Amino acid sequence: MLGRPYLFTFLNFAIFAIGLFLTGFQTSIILSACMGIFIILYNRKKIGGWDSIALAIVYLMIFDADIYSYTTFKFRVWYLLLLPLLVHHLQRHHFFRKLPKNGYTFAFFFFGICILLRLITDPLDGKLSILKYLLFSLGAIFVLKESFRSIVKTTGMKPLVDYFISLALFVGVWGILQFGANLSGIGAAFQADYFNFRPSAFFSETTWYAEYLVFGLLFAYYNFQATHQKTYILFLPLFLVGIVLSVTRNAFLALAMWCMTTFFLGLLRTKIKPLHPLLFITAGLAVGIIIYSSSYFDSLVDLLWQKLSLMDDSAQGRIEAIQVSIGRIADRPILGHGFGFNPATDTIADSGTSIGAKHANLFLMIAYIFGLPGLLLLLYLIADMILKQSNRWIKSQNLESKYAVILLIAYLSISMFAPLHQFPCGMFIMAAILLFANPKPNNII
Repeated sequence: MLGRPYLFTFLNFAIFAIGLFLTGFQTSIILSACMGIFIILYNRKKIGGWDSIALAIVYLMIFDADIYSYTTFKFRVWYLLLLPLLVHHLQRHHFFRKLPKNGYTFAFFFFGICILLRLITDPLDGKLSILKYLLFSLGAIFVLKESFRSIVKTTGMKPLVDYFISLALFVGVWGILQFGANLSGIGAAFQADYFNFRPSAFFSETTWYAEYLVFGLLFAYYNFQATHQKTYILFLPLFLVGIVLSVTRNAFLALAMWCMTTFFLGLLRTKIKPLHPLLFITAGLAVGIIIYSSSYFDSLVDLLWQKLSLMDDSAQGRIEAIQVSIGRIADRPILGHGFGFNPATDTIADSGTSIGAKHANLFLMIAYIFGLPGLLLLLYLIADMILKQSNRWIKSQNLESKYAVILLIAYLSISMFAPLHQFPCGMFIMAAILLFANPKPNNII
């Protein structure tokens, strides 16, 4: 709910805790749909029906375990909300009639022509992947970005970012509840993969839980710096506890990149501000909570050591996937291989890691699909955004520009090793990055 984020967090937690305790995890399917409808009805008077639908889509994206997807194509409920919203924004938007006269236009035409050619030449599974990417990946980013800007025009940035934070708070608290429930032996009611004592909230695996909390933490710190309200600092311990309990390597990497990016952006303005000390106090608190968990402490430490030493199956699979993918890209460096994906040949056998058109590494995926020209264009778009937003930060101390860079760097660091770029919440984060880069409505990025 816009304007009442803490009540919204409490309402979600209470409804789901009572409902799932009484009837089991499957009930979350019905509850999530009901809450999505409630979000639309509650917010439509303030921001309009279309933008309320966008808020509901962002909410429903946190429900992404297998039980929330349907058919072999893994369709989600929020797809039904996205399609009419996409038609609405395409009708009112001037993007296709007035393109910016810069490298973005060239990139748009390059990728557009490549996709059209692949629609003709790719096998059936490749054609279906193209349509899914266009509608539910690029379409979701476009729709959410437009709706976010429209909401900001009505309410300002703070209420919208508060909504983002409230979702992360719900996810974070629910994950901690899951961890406690698993320790108590009643985890099946609160977690789909309760046999894994690490929390996953309503996502398909722990990785997405931890990475979602990273961005929740960044949104909270942005609002703290924008408003100087110390309430936001109090949320940081919760996010960090959830991240530590998840023992997710990519989340730790993203936090490290946040610290490094903050340092360098401060260095550019010759005014370095250290992160709030409560962050470091919280790290100790999180470790204390794990120690308190007694019998599972050794297991978590062993798992953390395996992950940081890259000795686990997941890391070894990622390393092998990178080696195999580089070889395949070298086979067709100019034209690429397209969107086709064959599970028998495009999966690393031992770890189940996907390669090729579904690679966990964003850059290798783009190079595989579009060839090296596509990769170079992607690198240009990324570098251009970082340089432009950094320059705005240096010249005018624009906080949104600073966080556009921070969010983008965190997003890219995760997308080097996990397919955040193919994950529903990844579309939400990319739309938020575009919002921070240019929060004014009716401007093109």
